[in-house]
Amino acid sequence: SAIHPSAEMISFIKSFDVPKVIVGNQLEGLVCDRVCTANSEGAFDAVSHLIRAGHEKIAILCGTDDVQSNQERIAGYKSALKAYGIECLQ
Repeated sequence: SAIHPSAEMISFIKSFDVPKVIVGNQLEGLVCDRVCTANSEGAFDAVSHLIRAGHEKIAILCGTDDVQSNQERIAGYKSALKAYGIECLQ
């Protein structure tokens, strides 16, 4: 999901007559290019590495569920656990 900035902030950003690029989560109300990291793949790779090193009880700590990057990281975490046959406890 998108970050919800104030109407004033969106208006301020739009007031600049320059190309705009968001780094990270999409901003609701602002349409422009976006650059983001491979959150899901990164979490998958990190958890896979820990599992291959012999760890089985692996927790994930991140912010709220309404932030897209957190959702992507959780998805990668869960995918890695599933790929290695480890039960995901909630």
